[in-house]
Amino acid sequence: SYPEAEVYAAVASGILAIATSQRQEEYVLWFRPELVRTVMWAGNPHKPTGVDALHPRTSFAEWQETKRGRSRLWTPAETRAASDMRVAILEVELQALNTELEGRVQDRTAELQKAVDELNGFTYSVSHDLRTPLRGMIGHSRILIEEHAASLTPDIRQGLMKIEAAALKMGDLVEGLLQFARLGRQDVARADVDFSGLAADVAERLAALGPPCDNLDIKIQPGLRAQGDPRQLEILLTTLIDNGCKYRMANQIPTIEIGQMGDAYFVRNVGVGFEMAYVDKIFQPFQRLHVDGEYPGTGIGLANAMRIIERHHGRMWAEGRPGEGATFYFTLG
Repeated sequence: SYPEAEVYAAVASGILAIATSQRQEEYVLWFRPELVRTVMWAGNPHKPTGVDALHPRTSFAEWQETKRGRSRLWTPAETRAASDMRVAILEVELQALNTELEGRVQDRTAELQKAVDELNGFTYSVSHDLRTPLRGMIGHSRILIEEHAASLTPDIRQGLMKIEAAALKMGDLVEGLLQFARLGRQDVARADVDFSGLAADVAERLAALGPPCDNLDIKIQPGLRAQGDPRQLEILLTTLIDNGCKYRMANQIPTIEIGQMGDAYFVRNVGVGFEMAYVDKIFQPFQRLHVDGEYPGTGIGLANAMRIIERHHGRMWAEGRPGEGATFYFTLG
């Protein structure tokens, strides 16, 4: 019973309602008018008998009662139709919500890509502009050392040599940054690559350059092929083989194995290895596990390798043991 609604009885004595939104309170309502009914009784049930004792009624005069505040019942077909309508409306709302979310993701992705492109462009420009002054520092230091050797004191000569070494180190960092920026901007031109042959060519080139890859002992699984950008894969292999040569104990022959396990390629080296607690650090730009005095480097090589794999929509990870060596795994998407 809801007395406040009695004024609407003529049009809304029956209600069928469905919720049409999962995000806010929205409903569709159907109303049915009041269905007034007259019920015939064999006697008035409310008429007092006048005595307290129980006995058969003495009056069975016909009595009428009017029923109000009710509508005709909703049929099963009508309630099913309302339920089907609710499902259809919710499906439309869900589709609209998915479209809205996809639009937001696309907008955010475009904003992120724009920021990455701007950062790569800035890195490329700055690195490129640093080349000229660095060359000047290196050239002038060498001129002073070579043309004024007789008049230079040992301290001054040593200072100039330190300036040249620092400029050369800075030059290597700049080249690494330029390569990092280029890899972020270049498209991946996939081709069918003789991966075994490419690895052999890279190993031969690095061995010909002398230390640290002179006397290189390398084992390459024959018949390896890959779908990737040949130039970027060459940079990847150069980094991994060169690191395998560099990070080894004194008087240890550089030993490297290249092969494939399932869909993952691997480059394994015997050398100093690393603690697995630092595995995430080695792929970050300029993050190094060793000081220059032990093993020279820029800290950008493995970051470039990871970027190449990411550009190929693949994965790269590493496993290492101190004093035993490291294995780098990667897929090419």
